[in-house]
Amino acid sequence: MPDREESNVLVPPCALTALMTVAAREGRSRDETVRRMLLAHVARQEDLPVGERLTHISTVLRYPGVARWNGDARREWPRPKRLRLRVPAGTLDRLRAVSLQLPGQSPRAHRDYQARRLTDAVMTAIAVVEPFEDEFLRGLRPLLRHDAAVGLWRLAAAATTTAPELAVHARADRAREAEDYARHREALLVDEILEDRPWHSPARFDAAATLARELLTGPAADDNERMLHAQSADGWHERLQDLRHADEFVRAHYLGRSSSYTWAGRGASAVWRARRAVAMQDFEDWLVADQRSTRHDVRSPGWRVRMPAGWRAVHAGRWESPVPEPYREWLDAGQLLAFPVGSRRVVWPLVDGTAPVPEIAPLIAGARGIADRHISGFIEAVLLDWQHGAEAFDDSSVPMALRLPAAAAYELGLIDVVQYRELAAEAYAISQQQRMAVIGQLTADEQGARAALDAVLGNARMFARACRRYGIDPPQTARPVWTWPGRPLAGRATAAMPPGTVTVLAQHAFRARRRILGGLMNEAWKDGFFQPGVRAGAPLAWLDDE
Repeated sequence: MPDREESNVLVPPCALTALMTVAAREGRSRDETVRRMLLAHVARQEDLPVGERLTHISTVLRYPGVARWNGDARREWPRPKRLRLRVPAGTLDRLRAVSLQLPGQSPRAHRDYQARRLTDAVMTAIAVVEPFEDEFLRGLRPLLRHDAAVGLWRLAAAATTTAPELAVHARADRAREAEDYARHREALLVDEILEDRPWHSPARFDAAATLARELLTGPAADDNERMLHAQSADGWHERLQDLRHADEFVRAHYLGRSSSYTWAGRGASAVWRARRAVAMQDFEDWLVADQRSTRHDVRSPGWRVRMPAGWRAVHAGRWESPVPEPYREWLDAGQLLAFPVGSRRVVWPLVDGTAPVPEIAPLIAGARGIADRHISGFIEAVLLDWQHGAEAFDDSSVPMALRLPAAAAYELGLIDVVQYRELAAEAYAISQQQRMAVIGQLTADEQGARAALDAVLGNARMFARACRRYGIDPPQTARPVWTWPGRPLAGRATAAMPPGTVTVLAQHAFRARRRILGGLMNEAWKDGFFQPGVRAGAPLAWLDDE
């Protein structure tokens, strides 16, 4: 095992200048200086409670950043410099563990949602030893405690709250006022998750920068940092509510140049994800319930799952602790799946909670390579009643179907050669109709294009090439696909199938579930622009590519 590991980060030139100043003062190389700084930094951070650890103001402001549209102020920012890190093995993970990750961020996600924890560690480590600033950072309090940074971010989120989110907050506020928590459990949980997993965008970082200049500059900066850190003082709550319910003029002040765009789509997507998270909590509770029906309606997105009679999941200790026997043996044999629910481990499926389901290994094998946090989603996929879902999703533009390429279905023995040829002929006919529709839309002045396309009408590749030659968008070629008849994969529907077929079907079911959920979230994004309270304006799909 190597004794060192490497990575690199992008930092503003002023931070690099400060690092070189320290290196010159100590008579060491830049590489050794940054390594010593980071080792000292991680040791300090590990000794502090999580909320008391330090972060640099640039992290919560996402500085430096990349310009995304014309007029974006980030075009005026200095170009960041790349800094190579070479540290003892295991140090990078330690640095990430003690660095700031804002609510809603993730190590791997859409670019607006990515946590920059190594960059935070480097910026903070340098600033502790040698403070630095440039035109953007000038006057700002350079170091914050983690809880203060989160408090600032939550104010920025409040200043950019969208109409779909306001509707959720209003329902939750009414439930709290009525003290009717049981009846409005879902509304309260959605509101809570929305607070913990907010959407991110350049606009929110712009709002955070404006708030930072109001709160973290001048003689009141230290007092305001303490207020942000507490997040419980009356002044903080009043400011949060004022920002959340501010008028368009106040919002424009905090959004700056990005105020010309409405972020309602991201707000609606965040609401959809929060509702989906509550639905998954309910699904996981249903899996481990002692007394339950063999079917469960998943409220978001509205489909139904069915569990074979006698199957259930059980708790098997804490997630961080070793797996107790006999579950360890069954997991190693590929007869069980394990996934985390909060701090606890859940294993599935067991017959009456005591023994593995016979002949379950091929279905379990379909989950190979899936991250632990997505295992409950895999279980949902193999329990999905696809026939019921197809009926429930009749009005949606997202098809609720488990589809396999016809060739794969034929190779797996799910269809015979006659069915395969029928599916291939059907797909070819659809493709021909689409190509003929393109030709039919040509004008009398485009006879040259018409002749060229007519000549290659039966060849999809040549037709697409001819379309591009004449500046025409080529139609998509329909692929022959086979649709699963509808019953859940877990249970009798696949009991007599070859093991390899069951495994492949389970893999396709998981992918189909993710595709459907992605399509439904995209529908929610579009619908967000047409909800009450959203000001007029078309969504900029090229910009808001969440």
